Amino acid sequence: MNTNGTLLKSADAPKIAEAFDMVVFSLDGPPEIHDTIRGVAGTCKKALETIKFLKAHGVRVGCTCGVYLGF
Repeated sequence: MNTNGTLLKSADAPKIAEAFDMVVFSLDGPPEIHDTIRGVAGTCKKALETIKFLKAHGVRVGCTCGVYLGF
């Protein structure tokens, strides 16, 4: 599953662990760059929190990153 991680809740982790082999997050860099690109403050922090609770439930996670000029 691919996600930005912002809408997933910790209560969903057991269901996600059963349904998917891996969850891949899209991250655009450190928080200030990620949030600027996404246009919403706090999205990087939320994605990282989601990664932590999924990993705590045994979910394998991966990351995709974009390369942007001008940042």
